[in-house]
Amino acid sequence: MPTMVSGIRATSDLSTYRLRVDLADKISLLNPNANPFVLLSKKVGKVTATQPKHSWLEDELRPDKDQINYTTAYSSVASALTVDHGSYFAAGDLVQVFDHYEILKVLEVSSNILYVTRNWPGVASTATGYNAALADNDWLIRLGNVNEEGATAPSSVTTTETQVDNYTQIFRTPFELTETELNSLMHGDADLPYQTRKKGIEHARDIEKTFFWGIPSSANTGASSKPQRSMGGLWYFLKENAPAANIVSQAEITKAEFLDFIRNGFRYGSSRKVLFACPLVMSAIESWGLADLITKSSDKTYGISISNWVSPHGEIALINHKLLEGPNPGTAGGWNFLLDMEQVKYVALRNRDTKLLTNRQAPDQDSYEAEYLTEASLEVKLPEHHAVLYNVTSFAA
Repeated sequence: MPTMVSGIRATSDLSTYRLRVDLADKISLLNPNANPFVLLSKKVGKVTATQPKHSWLEDELRPDKDQINYTTAYSSVASALTVDHGSYFAAGDLVQVFDHYEILKVLEVSSNILYVTRNWPGVASTATGYNAALADNDWLIRLGNVNEEGATAPSSVTTTETQVDNYTQIFRTPFELTETELNSLMHGDADLPYQTRKKGIEHARDIEKTFFWGIPSSANTGASSKPQRSMGGLWYFLKENAPAANIVSQAEITKAEFLDFIRNGFRYGSSRKVLFACPLVMSAIESWGLADLITKSSDKTYGISISNWVSPHGEIALINHKLLEGPNPGTAGGWNFLLDMEQVKYVALRNRDTKLLTNRQAPDQDSYEAEYLTEASLEVKLPEHHAVLYNVTSFAA
C-alpha cells in the first residue's frame, strides 16, 4: 500500500534511495602510523641478502677496564688479585686502581688471577697514588704496557669476531575485489586505487612495527612443514646486548634524566644520531626549553619531517614517531630509540624488496586479487652505539 503525503513534499518524505549521496571525491584515510624508521634505514644503509639467514660480524677493541672480583677486601699489600676477566690483561701491563690512583704492574696472569707489583714503581705520593685496600667491584683501568729496553715482544692479546644472525621475514598484505564490484560506478575514490593505497600503508606499518619489536626465529612449523622465519627487531638486539645504562625504563622522565640518557647513548659511535621519539617525549623536549636549540629542516629529508637538535653530547635528528606512543596514548608507556644509523641496515632478500603483485587470482575466479609482498630483515651492529628509553608516561621539570 503506498505511503500518502498530505500537503507540501519535503526531503523527509522521499525514499532514502531517491536522494543522491553528497560524497566528497576523496576518502579520508586516518594514517597516524607512517614508517619513518624503515624508510630512513633504506635510504642510508640498504643491503641485499642472498639467502634467508643474514649474518654479520662484530668486534671490539681489547677491553681496557675490569673489576676486582672478591667479596672480602684485599689488603693494601695483597699481590694476587682475582678479577672478572683475567684474559683482558697480560704480563707487562700497567693498571690503575681508579678510586685511589695506585698503579699496579702485572707480572703474570693465571686464569682470572693477576699477580702484580703493588704501587709501581714504588714511590707513594698524592700524584702517583698509594697502597690501599681493594674492595669487590673496584675498577681497574689498563693503561698500556711497560717494556724493558732491548726486550722481546710482549704477549699478544687479541679479540675474536662474533657472528650475529637474523632472518628475512615474508610480509604479505593481500586484497581482493569481485569483478562486479570492480566495474561498478561509485561515489568517492574508485575502490581499486583506494584499496591499493590503503593496503600499501598497512603493509608499511606492519613492517615498521616488526623492525622495532620482532623476534628472530626459523623453524619448519608451517602447514606444509616448510621453513617459517621471523626477524628480530631493534628491541631484541639492544635489550640484552647494549650496556645497562643505555636501556632505561622511566615512567616519569625529567630533563636531567633525559640528558643522562642522551649522554650514555653518545658514549660510543657517531657524533650524529637519530632519535625516534614518542609524541610525549617530543612534548617534553619543547616544555624543557630544549626546543630553543632545535632547527627545523627546510625540506623533508627522505620524505620524513626531521628537526635537528645540537645537544650537549652530539647532534640529534629528531623524528616524532606516532607508533612509539603505545596502544593507548597517555596510559601506555612510550618508546624512544636513539640510533647510530651508520650501524643499522635495511636488509632485503634479492629481488624480494617491497613490490605490488597484481592478478593473483585463479584463472577461473571471477575476481581481482593483488598483494604487497616484502621479504626483509634488519642488521643492528654494535649495540653499544644505540640506546632505548621506554615506559615513559609523563614528564617533569
